[in-house]
Amino acid sequence: LRVTSGDFVIAEVQTEPGVLHAHGQSLLRAVSTSTITPEVSRHLMSVLPPLFKLSPEVRGEIPAKVFGFINVKVKLHCTVEVEVLSILSDPVKMVTAYRCSQGLGF
Repeated sequence: LRVTSGDFVIAEVQTEPGVLHAHGQSLLRAVSTSTITPEVSRHLMSVLPPLFKLSPEVRGEIPAKVFGFINVKVKLHCTVEVEVLSILSDPVKMVTAYRCSQGLGF
């Protein structure tokens, strides 16, 4: 998955294998890697102040198997609301809202 703000990639995300339950909610673990270049830093400093909130987009495909043998790709697109300063006091609550859409591909 790729996380962007404007025209800038601010993170790459890899999901770990997991089990998704039909007609229910499931959690996947993901590992994010960010490289903050001078250009990305300038962009973030232009969009963060004064509230230090960010609305990045997350896009990508997650490979999955249906019934254990049919390979599909879940195409994901999310907009995430992030309160950046929460990383100092309560990182679990940094994401305050999200809107996602998904589709299936083969």
